[in-house]
Amino acid sequence: MHPRIPIYIPLLLALPFFLSGCNRRKPAAPPVPVPQFCFTVDTLYPTSPVANQGRTSNCWAYSMASFIETENVLRSLPGDTPQFQPLSPEYMVRQKFRAQFDLSLRSGEVKLTSGALGHTALDIFRHQGAMPAEVFTENHAACPDYIKVSHRLRLLAHTAAWLPATKNRVRRSGQHLLDKEFGILPDTFSYQGKQYTSQTFAASLPALSQEYIELTSFCNYPYYTLCRLALPDNWEDATFYNLPLDSLLSVMRGALLSGYTLVWDGDVSEPTFSSRGGVAWLPSGTPTDETARLDAFLHGETTDDHMMHLVGLAHDASGARFFVAKNSIGPVGPYKGYVYLSEEYVRLKTVSVVVNKKCVESCLNIMP
Repeated sequence: MHPRIPIYIPLLLALPFFLSGCNRRKPAAPPVPVPQFCFTVDTLYPTSPVANQGRTSNCWAYSMASFIETENVLRSLPGDTPQFQPLSPEYMVRQKFRAQFDLSLRSGEVKLTSGALGHTALDIFRHQGAMPAEVFTENHAACPDYIKVSHRLRLLAHTAAWLPATKNRVRRSGQHLLDKEFGILPDTFSYQGKQYTSQTFAASLPALSQEYIELTSFCNYPYYTLCRLALPDNWEDATFYNLPLDSLLSVMRGALLSGYTLVWDGDVSEPTFSSRGGVAWLPSGTPTDETARLDAFLHGETTDDHMMHLVGLAHDASGARFFVAKNSIGPVGPYKGYVYLSEEYVRLKTVSVVVNKKCVESCLNIMP
């Protein structure tokens, strides 16, 4: 007979949920008044409509869905007349929970978080495929209780670790839970007059033929090599290609000047980040060099709170440069869901970016 599980164990198991995804990992400072900016757009790529992730931690899925949707158009063949095909972020989220649960059962180490990063979405896209939003739709009015899903899957995984003989039954219970909370995934579906599976639908999209890479910049790792960042949402223990800060900014700007977009992962808990105001900046004189970046990261002042899709470049009346980010909280603020990130803010508060691998090769003349 097994001892009773202490009542505090479920609370401890649920804790990682609250520390991941788009949830803030540090208390947000009180907002400050947004200065008046007058922006001139230098480059702006057409993309799908601004979406709304609701009260979820699914920014990673929404930003990556927007990125893949845009890649499908930008990477289309000459002569094609591509249209934006909204992809289902909810499909990515469901498959992420399944992948985390399966990994936990295989390894015996429970790895269930609410959030994820760019490589999670890319792995799902390549191996589990994709679905159109109209086929597998998230309903924010009756969306899954992610806290409950994560908590229950975590308890099931721990049960399998404690009682290995129950692993098959636990696996079936986890599948049933996902079916109940998210809905049963169709084996095949009809879309625009054709029949697909999730894999054949992804194979029909130009983005699948491209190679992507996650970049970062931290001076405590060797540059031009792969490194592992200790991030709560990096549950796969994936690697990032580490570049000097100036090189990272060069790739980001170069990508947006040469027909590519990016996904940005970084800190949005600064008082000078305003989704409602549509702008993020830093006070004058704030250090943004490599040492300042590392210090802010190691002291928890820079965390991977949020992911957004970078779709353009701009400058203000003084000539200061900005990145144009497509957010996923609906068409709010003066720019209807877009946020202008100052280059200084990006230098200090970026954790990682996802970009087409060709951008690194062309901007830096290296093969990562």
